[in-house]
Amino acid sequence: MKRTALLALALLAAASCSIKEDRRGCPCSLTVVLVEAGGADGEDLVLGISGLPEERLSGARIPERIERTVEKGVHRVTAFSGDEGMILRGGILSVPYGDACGPLMVRSESIECLQEEAVDTVRLRKQHIVLTFRAAPSCSGIAVRSQWNGLSVKDLLPAPGSYRALAARTAPGEFKVLLPRQGDASMVADILAGDGAVAQTLEVGAMLQKSGYDFFATNLDDAIICLDPSSPDGFSVTVEEWRKGSENSVNL
Repeated sequence: MKRTALLALALLAAASCSIKEDRRGCPCSLTVVLVEAGGADGEDLVLGISGLPEERLSGARIPERIERTVEKGVHRVTAFSGDEGMILRGGILSVPYGDACGPLMVRSESIECLQEEAVDTVRLRKQHIVLTFRAAPSCSGIAVRSQWNGLSVKDLLPAPGSYRALAARTAPGEFKVLLPRQGDASMVADILAGDGAVAQTLEVGAMLQKSGYDFFATNLDDAIICLDPSSPDGFSVTVEEWRKGSENSVNL
């Protein structure tokens, strides 16, 4: 009876991941902490862990943390919110031509899962620019164009593609539009006449660059462009430093 019990214990040890043997084939329990993963209010959170199916978590019920079993190794954990209306293809989130970008927040990092347990805390980064235009109340509309319409969710690099969006009128003479991260300062804004024709084209990217705007910041700042005929340049630019939570005030 004693020999039988010892034999059973030996077989159990052989089938499990013991301390003495190579444990590289054993799984790792990965805990992803989402307490700091909030984007704009109510936005869903899309979570991706390499080797596992992508998950969309409801913005109204994002858990504080989730636990997933992964193979031991290095895994990429991506998360993003504010992607409504965008298209994800080949790891690139892109904005359809004619649509404005949403309040896009993205994070992507490689996480070492080399032990039996690993923990990763997701902190999203602001990947959109809120441009506010202030013009004469008679201004009919403003459209912004650029050669960058998306973002790689893996390395957070801007993706090339034609972008054009009408700025939303938020007050008489005030317009707002959101753009994804830009790869250079080539964006322009078309000031529209009453019939929709382009009355004037402004080199908005150059304006921002001249004001010291950082297109490569980890979290992108916002900016206000005032069309002021009385100023020497005909305009003024104010860069608004982004603070966490300020994206929640964007209502277009």
